[in-house]
This record gives sequence, C-alpha cells and structure tokens, in this order.
Amino acid sequence: MITVPRLPKGRGFRGSDWYGCMNTGAAPCIRRSTLTGKYVVGTEMSTYTALSDRHILTNQRSFEVNGGRTVFVYKTRKPAVTKFQALCVEQDRVNEEMWQEHHRELQAAQGGDMGAALRAGDF
Repeated sequence: MITVPRLPKGRGFRGSDWYGCMNTGAAPCIRRSTLTGKYVVGTEMSTYTALSDRHILTNQRSFEVNGGRTVFVYKTRKPAVTKFQALCVEQDRVNEEMWQEHHRELQAAQGGDMGAALRAGDF
C-alpha cells in the first residue's frame, strides 16, 4: 500500500506508471489545488488539466477531461487518499498481469519461438 505524504497546496504525488512505460501521464496521481485546497485524483495528465482549466471551482464530485478520463474531486484528504490508493492497487494488479505475460513470452522466445520473440519486443 502506498503511503501518501502530506500535500501542501500546489503539490502532488503520483503512483506507478504502466509496465514498461515511464512518464506517460497515465499514472495514478493525487494533487492539491492551490486555489481551493481541494484534492484532485485521477491520471497524471488529467489532474493537470483539471487544475489548469479551473474545473475544481465547481461543486462537481467528478468529471471527465482529456477525452473521457475521469477526475475525482474531494474536499478532505482521507477520501482522496483512499481513492488514490484504490487506483494504485488496480494499476499494480494490471502491471503484475503484464509482467507475467511478458515473462511467459520471454521464456518461449528463449525456447526458440520467433513469434514469442517478436511479441516480447512489444513490452
């Protein structure tokens, strides 16, 4: 379980990215608004968009940005951290499945399967 540090206004914290990727903007992220002090939870780029477009000035609990990515807004820290941790657990589960699939492809490639070698390169 990820421990989220105290977040002063204007700061954020991001979880793990997709397996085999880095700095894609799709990692789970929690940020605190400089304007309102509200917590915004979603993917990294969608939280940036939500904060820069001033979506958090409304009273909506969640809304979509960046082509359908959902962002959640919370007034207090506890439910925001709970939602962020749930997103991180889901991301870690997906990453574990992708790692296992990649590992199986690598083993098949080492056994001489050229199709597996090409599929292993997709990770």
